[in-house]
Amino acid sequence: MFIIISDKARAASDSSKNLCLTCWDYRAITYALTDQEERLCVNIPDKALRLRGPVSRCTDYRDKTKPGKYEMDKMAWAIEPSKKRVGFGFESVKFVPPSERKDLKSDS
Repeated sequence: MFIIISDKARAASDSSKNLCLTCWDYRAITYALTDQEERLCVNIPDKALRLRGPVSRCTDYRDKTKPGKYEMDKMAWAIEPSKKRVGFGFESVKFVPPSERKDLKSDS
């Protein structure tokens, strides 16, 4: 694993321009005794990327302030084909709210 130790004050001053602070893959470890911080990107689990400074653009950025696939799936309505009618109109499909979806029910 690659790491870089940087000054905590420098990281805080650059926080307004740093994409990493809102990314799922960013890891920061601050040591209490030395006030040093290790910053790394763990996009590839076996090989973390050392961060030399604030990141302004990233091809693998995943915003953790927005809901992920699982959270969005829990909110989504399912559309099931109707067995009574054939076609593309609203009569040929059934809308199922999240509270009635069988794929979201837990086996408890």
